Amino acid sequence: MKKRLIVWFLCGIIVIGFAAKMLWFFLEVQRKQDLTNLGHNFLLVYTRLDDYKKLNGSYPPQQDMKSLLKTLRLPDGDLFKTSIDIGTAEYHAPTHKSESPILKILIKPHFLSNKKQQQVIFTKKHDGYRGEIKDAETR
Repeated sequence: MKKRLIVWFLCGIIVIGFAAKMLWFFLEVQRKQDLTNLGHNFLLVYTRLDDYKKLNGSYPPQQDMKSLLKTLRLPDGDLFKTSIDIGTAEYHAPTHKSESPILKILIKPHFLSNKKQQQVIFTKKHDGYRGEIKDAETR
């Protein structure tokens, strides 16, 4: 009886470990999909920013992201769905006419992740657009 209980206990631990690993894998896959969709959303925002500049001669002034989406007439229905709220992103308007705007967003890791908080920075380069992920500085 004691041996049978120990075997069931060990099997239970193995099943719980396997379930935790599968949950971690699912959350990582979801995070990668969210980052891909976020990149598409930022690219769409940049496209609208360029259209705005062509129409008005300059990029929109500094404002929060939710206001920027309204300024660019970009409803939520046009954006890919993600668990990362694009409204929490930061829009940095260019200070000089030759500069381009920068979009930044802070991404928190899921509860099973061993990664730190990360920041996605999306900029326009001479050969196109570039998104980069950096570890966020904690204060």
